Amino acid sequence: MTADAQNIKDYFKSSPASLFQNIDSVSRNIMFDKTDAVPYYSGVKTIFGDSVMVNKVTDNFIAFKSSNLDVQMMLSDDVIIVCSTYADKNSEVSFYDTDWQLKSSWMYGTIHSKKMPSDEKIFDALVVKPEDMSEERFERLKLYFDPMLVRAELYDEGNVIKLTPFAPMLSDEEKTELKPVIKQKTFKWINGKYK
Repeated sequence: MTADAQNIKDYFKSSPASLFQNIDSVSRNIMFDKTDAVPYYSGVKTIFGDSVMVNKVTDNFIAFKSSNLDVQMMLSDDVIIVCSTYADKNSEVSFYDTDWQLKSSWMYGTIHSKKMPSDEKIFDALVVKPEDMSEERFERLKLYFDPMLVRAELYDEGNVIKLTPFAPMLSDEEKTELKPVIKQKTFKWINGKYK
């Protein structure tokens, strides 16, 4: 971290090269020059030639995306939270201190963090049995979520993270069957973790 880093844009500019390998350091320094009107194309291209669209910029929150990566960063309680959503819609959430030391990461079903609810609590919040559905049918539909991927989105309003489940590799008919049991859930950042 540089001594004058005060907001999330400053932290982004000083982030390690390994964190956003597809955006070089020169591009990081000019990416947020036009913050008066968002969304906008930043004029920055990734190393793959994709244009970078800046969606939101505040003192504690930035959001930008390219064709294969959607990134949201938030500064809260001296924690830099980075949410990266990949082309397959699966998300990874990483938690750094203000010196860019990784404290923990989370990806549903594979990487666990004490800063996020347990996978069991997340599953139970995202896959919910409707009152008019039989237990047998619900148990059968739950099998479609093997594997289950989760898209995460940060929101600076309310300091929340919204999680949305999806099951890859299903037919259109199977996806339609799942609609009644799929829910989105938000968790609020409280005392250094999402609850």
